[in-house]
Amino acid sequence: MATANTLERIFSVDYKSKIQPIVSVSKCGGGLGNLSSPQGVTIDNCTGDIYVADSLNNCVKVFDCNGQIMFKFGDEEGEGKTNGPIALAICRDRILISQISHCILSYLVNGKFISRILASYSSIKTQLLGLRFSLLIVL
Repeated sequence: MATANTLERIFSVDYKSKIQPIVSVSKCGGGLGNLSSPQGVTIDNCTGDIYVADSLNNCVKVFDCNGQIMFKFGDEEGEGKTNGPIALAICRDRILISQISHCILSYLVNGKFISRILASYSSIKTQLLGLRFSLLIVL
């Protein structure tokens, strides 16, 4: 978790091992552009949008390819509320969110909730690792 003197930063690594910062947030907490313990990151290869599992804020935050916050989702009350999102994967127009509560939530990439998929931990890990997504590092 970030403190007042640290940054939550997300870097991309290309095939030549070139590291580039893509999102840098100087405050932790619940504000729209703030991150609190980001756990999982993925990129929508069609739009370049960056999806971040903001674990302690219990939501997913979406940034454009320049690192500007666009919107967040998953923190609304109801069946689609996230509980400690930890891993993300995008497949076409859907995003799958693995949670600390050992289930997967399915959303459209625009943040509209579709369904809750109950599964065991090993099943979640297999499903997420079976999808193709970009390598990103959260520091």
